[in-house]
Amino acid sequence: MSAFVSSSLKYASLAVLVLATVVGCNNRSSRVTITAPTGLSYPIPAPLIEGLAIAPIGPTLDTGSADSFTISPALPAGLSFDPATGIITGIPAAITALQSYTITATNIVGSTDFVIEIVINPQAPCGLTYAEIGSTYTVGVAISPNTATLSCGPADLFTVNPALPAGLALDAVTGEITGTPTTPAALAVYTVTASNVTGGDSFDLTITVNPEAPCTLAFT
Repeated sequence: MSAFVSSSLKYASLAVLVLATVVGCNNRSSRVTITAPTGLSYPIPAPLIEGLAIAPIGPTLDTGSADSFTISPALPAGLSFDPATGIITGIPAAITALQSYTITATNIVGSTDFVIEIVINPQAPCGLTYAEIGSTYTVGVAISPNTATLSCGPADLFTVNPALPAGLALDAVTGEITGTPTTPAALAVYTVTASNVTGGDSFDLTITVNPEAPCTLAFT
């Protein structure tokens, strides 16, 4: 009986030794080389437009990989920066002048920087129209102001082509037409354009200026 127990213990010890050897082989450590990120870059973004969602703006690296990204200063209102991927997304909420932003990609070995420039412009004017589309005026009689409205985008400048009849004027800031006609003018189309740095929109007006009615008729 004792011989059987001794033999059993011998084989059990051998099995433990073999198992330890296998586990030791499976747990053998391997060396991993980590490279510092270099050559961080972003595509040069076209001017962003207030109120319009942007296409995601993402980074590229020449070598290495990044564990995290940071940006300074903070992006304009409405834009988001993902610290894990470095991707910029969002809908710009306000018009901003050209601004530089420093983005840093980092891992445990090192880091690399890139400066991206972002400007947010207004939406282009659209939906231009006037209170009076077709007008007939009389020489010597002041007209009621004809006001312009837009359904989107601010206008920095209003222009008209061809020039309005003599005595009438277009306000370059508001687009309003005012004045007192001084010369008869046949029916004609006048194209008013509202524009800003992003684009413009046009609207056609028709204007006729009739001569004064006869007055103070007298006979001898």
